[in-house]
Order: sequence, then C-alpha cells, then structure tokens
Amino acid sequence: NAKDYGFFYRDSDLYSMIEYSTIQVDSTIEDLYAFSIDQGTNYKLLKQINPWLLKSSLPDESRKIYNIKIPVNNSSLIFSELD
Repeated sequence: NAKDYGFFYRDSDLYSMIEYSTIQVDSTIEDLYAFSIDQGTNYKLLKQINPWLLKSSLPDESRKIYNIKIPVNNSSLIFSELD
C-alpha cells in the first residue's frame, strides 16, 4: 500500500526482471568465469542471478543436479539514464 503512505512511483522507477533460461548441470564446473563466457554472458551477471554460487567453481563429486540461470538477452542489461 505504498500510496497510502505517500510513496508514488512510475513503472520506469522499478527494477526490471532479467529474462533467463535454466540449464541443468550434473558435473563439476572448474571455472565459472569460463563457463559464463561459454554460455554467452559474463561472470558478474552469472553470480548476481545465481546468488547461491559462492565460489568461482562448482564442485559436484556426488553428481547432484544443479539448476543454473543463464540470461536470455544480454541487451536487456543496458541501463538507460534516469528520466
């Protein structure tokens, strides 16, 4: 109820959600930087949309399946100047 408390905003004031696809990984990723480049994105964005990735690698000796979000369109990452 933002308006009840005197907060008014435009849709352009809000953060837009990043479109992404999800890939499943069931093996170790030694270098997430190289992995992000191979997926057509960058390491910083990969870490931002997958905050559970805490290190620069993803060890997976148990062959567990991980779902990793990959941005679909990197052109949506260009931020326009404030109005």
